[in-house]
Amino acid sequence: MNKNPERKNLAYSLLLAGLLLFFLICYFIYMIPSLYVDYIMDDNLQSIRAQHRTYVETGSYENIRVKNPTACFSVRIPGEGDSLLLSGKSFSVKITLTAPALLEKFHHLQDMLNGLETADLIQSLGADTGIFFAEWATLFRDSMSELTSSSTKDLPVEVESLQVQNLNGEFKNEYFRYHSISETLVILEAGIEDDNNSYTNYIAIEKTDDALILSLLPVVTPDIREIRPVVLQSLPALAAAILLLVLLFSRIYSRGIVVPAQRLIARNYQELEQKNEALAAENKRQEIFLRASSHQLKTPISAALLLVDGMIRKIGKYKDVSLYLPKVKEHLLSMSRMTEDILALNRLKDQLQIQALDLDALLASRLLACQEIISDKNLTLIPREGQSGHVFTDERAATLILDNLLSNAISYTPAGGKIEIRTSPGQIQIQNYGTRIPDGLLPHIFEPFVSGNHDLKGHGLGLYIASYYAALSQITLTVTNEGESVSATVYFSQ
Repeated sequence: MNKNPERKNLAYSLLLAGLLLFFLICYFIYMIPSLYVDYIMDDNLQSIRAQHRTYVETGSYENIRVKNPTACFSVRIPGEGDSLLLSGKSFSVKITLTAPALLEKFHHLQDMLNGLETADLIQSLGADTGIFFAEWATLFRDSMSELTSSSTKDLPVEVESLQVQNLNGEFKNEYFRYHSISETLVILEAGIEDDNNSYTNYIAIEKTDDALILSLLPVVTPDIREIRPVVLQSLPALAAAILLLVLLFSRIYSRGIVVPAQRLIARNYQELEQKNEALAAENKRQEIFLRASSHQLKTPISAALLLVDGMIRKIGKYKDVSLYLPKVKEHLLSMSRMTEDILALNRLKDQLQIQALDLDALLASRLLACQEIISDKNLTLIPREGQSGHVFTDERAATLILDNLLSNAISYTPAGGKIEIRTSPGQIQIQNYGTRIPDGLLPHIFEPFVSGNHDLKGHGLGLYIASYYAALSQITLTVTNEGESVSATVYFSQ
């Protein structure tokens, strides 16, 4: 069987696998890293939000899960007093300010915060966050400067500024974003990159009734350039898995759809070929039959016209009208029978009805119809014991076949001869003695207009019609010579 559909299916599957792999590579290289970075950034934003909210509610990091436990912390700046609270995952420190200059700056900022409503603070942060942080930067810079130059040395350590290094050339792509979470909470996101990593700091700022609380979450931001090599390293395994799945699906698809479809197409093709062959055979049969019937009808027509013309002109022996007019009638009857057979042959094939039929009753009725002819020829009819039973066939076709076989047997049996009828389940055999079919004619006995005895003036359509309807009606018909007898056997489907 032609396997081209299976090969095409395999080729299409491999093409599909290639296209799928191409799109997946593009997706993994260009889309997945950016989607992953966006996901991590959003997750970081949610983390600082949860970190800050839990601290505001509990005042402690004890039950807070953070991404960077060594660097995350929150600062609580009260609205009054001289201290602030610094809390992280592993520490909690209360810082009390004692330096007068630092306290003055601190109280000034507290007054500034107390004079702002939450909405004003959020608005000021959204409008220009630099003002807010500049105040605090000034506070600590001035305070530390005073402390380092003071002779009192209030701090237990001495703080000295040794070097200030300009790092502007080492960092790039600095950015700042503002996220308004609620009426009281904002999150500031600041990012920067160097040659190796990207860094993001999240600062949550919220003003409560009695304090200002700040929470810090510093993280290393995923870099797309770091993710792509991992994706590229996984591509061979991904390609192998995709190819394996596509081939497996192709095999299952071929077995489940392509192969049955091929079988169905092949079966339909075979049925179509058989119908085409049957149609071609039928067309050829009709063409041959038409030519042969035209030729066969030409002979009796010519003979009848010759006789009629002789009688009209009263030429010689044809003057005796009473002698030759019956001969004209005989030729006309022959043409009439042939015409009826031709019409029956083309009419009955479209009206076949396969049904259960009592074959013994049918045979008895056909023998009764032939009884007068059998008596006229003084033939002996010998029935043998047996029953044919019920068969499945078309009644009119079976009748026509039996009538033709009985008519041939009666016509070709010499006067005073005998005919034997043998029956068995689904089978009837008619054997007439005293004649045989010429051996050279026997292979062509079922062809149209083939007759074994021209003296009987048969038109040679009987066995042809019988064999034709036998093929249409699930009947098998055989005619053989057995010594000085001819045996015709009909096999019916039961």
